[in-house]
Amino acid sequence: MLANFNLELSKGQVSRLVLILDEDMEGNITLEEFQNGLEAYNCSGEAHVHPDGSEAYVSFEHRAVFKLLGILKEMNISYQELFRSCDVNNDKDVNLRELETVLSGLSAEFYQKDTQAVHGFLDIDKNNQCTEQEFIAQLTYGERLLAQYKERLAGVKSVNGGFSDRNDGMDEFIPGFSQASPRT
Repeated sequence: MLANFNLELSKGQVSRLVLILDEDMEGNITLEEFQNGLEAYNCSGEAHVHPDGSEAYVSFEHRAVFKLLGILKEMNISYQELFRSCDVNNDKDVNLRELETVLSGLSAEFYQKDTQAVHGFLDIDKNNQCTEQEFIAQLTYGERLLAQYKERLAGVKSVNGGFSDRNDGMDEFIPGFSQASPRT
């Protein structure tokens, strides 16, 4: 099917693309898999609705973080332990490759695009490195988002009136973040 687009991709590039998009490896890329792949790599240009039609849509990035939080809780791994496991070269930063190595070892259900999305969530200043402070602050923030999402699913209104994607503590890392962020 990709041949119809006349893309000049090597076989290796096509294989990587298929691995990213067709996570269940059934040979078909569903609309949800495609949209998740676009979101994971920040290539999505539009808001998507949840596949089941519910109003409780959560971005792929947040779903990947929620998945990670569940795995950490199930395995009783603290955020500090995860950070130290990822920081194999002890440079006090975690990059995408380090994160990918550890996350893929935690669960077979953690795909490459999940890791990409989690890294994007953790890397506040978008310098492709996560300090321990960023790492722990963002995972803690992810817990709050998960709690808001669960409240929303249960029909409970949160204190601020809904699901908030704005991270109030980010001004510490990026001056003016809360005023400049397009997220609401």
